[in-house]
Amino acid sequence: MSANVFEFTAFRARWVGHFKLGAISQRVTLDSEGCLVLKSDYRPAYRLAPEQGRRFRIVELEGFVVEFRGEGMTVDELIFHQPNGTFAAQRMEE
Repeated sequence: MSANVFEFTAFRARWVGHFKLGAISQRVTLDSEGCLVLKSDYRPAYRLAPEQGRRFRIVELEGFVVEFRGEGMTVDELIFHQPNGTFAAQRMEE
């Protein structure tokens, strides 16, 4: 793994975690290439493509974007921007 790929993966690793939106679990992981993947209960895994800053578009779902929110390097919420509204998932302790 090159130094740039390692830094890129380490940068995104802070967004990995378990988030909860109502009764639904949302898990953000890194795949073998260092890309972010979103997996919700009862849904397939979706790839997240960088959009701007902490915003990522869900590759497989047109018009769907997620945003990682928090102070500084901390991420406390995963915000879903969808055609039917905006929803916030709270980070859960592992």
